[in-house]
Amino acid sequence: MSKQQQSTMQPKTIWLFGILGIASVTTCFVATNPALSVLGEHYAGQNYTMLSSIHTVATFFMTLITGVLISSGRMKYRLCAILGTAIMFISGTLPGIVPDPSFEFALGCRLVFGVGVGFVTPLMNSLILNIYSGDKQSRYTGWVQTVKEGGSVVFQMLGGFLAAQPNDGWHMSFLAFGLCLVGVIAAFFVPEPPKEIIAQKAAEKRAAAQAAGGDGKAKLGIACFVIAFFLFLYSLLQMSLQMNVATMFSVKFASDSVASATALSCKTVFGMLAGIAFGFLFKFNSRIVLPIACFAGCLSGILFRVAGDPIMGTVATCGIGFGFATFMPSAMMLNGKYTHPARIAMGTSIILAAANISNFCSSLYMGTVANIFGGGDLKSIATIDALCVIAAVVYFAMAILFLVWNPFKGGRKPAPAEAPAAEASGEGEKE
Repeated sequence: MSKQQQSTMQPKTIWLFGILGIASVTTCFVATNPALSVLGEHYAGQNYTMLSSIHTVATFFMTLITGVLISSGRMKYRLCAILGTAIMFISGTLPGIVPDPSFEFALGCRLVFGVGVGFVTPLMNSLILNIYSGDKQSRYTGWVQTVKEGGSVVFQMLGGFLAAQPNDGWHMSFLAFGLCLVGVIAAFFVPEPPKEIIAQKAAEKRAAAQAAGGDGKAKLGIACFVIAFFLFLYSLLQMSLQMNVATMFSVKFASDSVASATALSCKTVFGMLAGIAFGFLFKFNSRIVLPIACFAGCLSGILFRVAGDPIMGTVATCGIGFGFATFMPSAMMLNGKYTHPARIAMGTSIILAAANISNFCSSLYMGTVANIFGGGDLKSIATIDALCVIAAVVYFAMAILFLVWNPFKGGRKPAPAEAPAAEASGEGEKE
């Protein structure tokens, strides 16, 4: 490969700004959470909680569609980013601009909002896996998680501040989505993975696959679905604990909402720290990241079960944030390891869709546990304890599995010289 080709392959700093910029708004949907009480008062008699969850339906399907569109070459990364962030900005703020919007109008805007989120969700990790390699890949994957956690804090604080305004707080709370303008600006700096880098990575993957007896073609592979399954399972258990934090603090610890809100804030901080630490942990020993994430979840389940005061409850809540923020980038790194570069976007979409659908299934799962152990009462101590014990046991089993089986091991990293000249120059990649 010539020096001129190598120079054109060097990722630009502005690309990382674009990627992290759109990552900062992907969790903006939490802005309505602090406003649910005032929204419930205004939309009395309506299922107002749908305003904070209806978007996930559109996000689930749009995430998969976006993966197909990008993998097939029908849409570019930058176009998806611009469309997605623009839809989020417009549909998010519209109920706050229209005078006295009806519940149906607000709900429709939230559904369209989910389409925008689905456009953006698969982009960041796909770009990092396709553009960067080595330590930068793991480090920036962790940074994406950190920025997403930080963005959720900002949007929740802004949404809560606006919702607390007298008389019109419910209406003003939607204006928090105006901050999505940051994502719209950043979207214009989102790059397209250079063909030279894609060709080189594809050639290396093909050489490794052929050395292992495969054909090296651009297939999605069963590994993607295995990763998605484990992320689904981890997210399902994590949501069953996280969604009950306020109930645990009220029922088990006799604490108020301030204590549970503080614990959830600490959870976000620990999630941010986990994202920053991920690159260093992965560089130190990639084998330990998955067991650490699972042991953190296990510890949270145990502490929630035995805790008798808000301090231990807060520690347990922090474990939820640290564990998930370690497991998620691990899943993305596995996607980059096993998925062909031409199918990275599709693989990312499937994995993230599995995490999204776990949000739906968590309610069904908790209801089932409540029927079996708590007499149908979701807020009973018996139900909460059962959820904690199940989470601890399953997380422990997953940790042992990943200690015995290291999914990051296997195959070999071929030298660039192994790649055929035609592939290294970008030829031969057409399907």
